[in-house]
Formats: sequence, structure tokens, C-alpha cells
Amino acid sequence: MRFLVKRLCEGLRDTLRVAESRGGRLPALSDGEPHDRLDGRSAHEGGSPNE
Repeated sequence: MRFLVKRLCEGLRDTLRVAESRGGRLPALSDGEPHDRLDGRSAHEGGSPNE
């Protein structure tokens, strides 16, 4: 059981490290700027995400 807990903690630490690293590389947005969607279109372009 301790082995599993230790591996889980290592995995979570690695996940946090990667997330912080990737988040640090994202451009900062000002409060008035629209957020881009995952499909590359701006939020103001409309359309459903399943198109």
C-alpha cells in the first residue's frame, strides 16, 4: 500500500510540474480580451464547439 501511495504522490507532483510549466508559457490575457477556443477560433466568432 505504501508503494502505491508513494507512486501516486510522485505522479501528482509530476503532473503539477508539467501543468505549471505549460501554464507559464501561455500568453497573459488582459481582462477585456476574448479567450480563444480550443479549435483556434476566437470566442466572438460564434458557432458550437461540436461543428
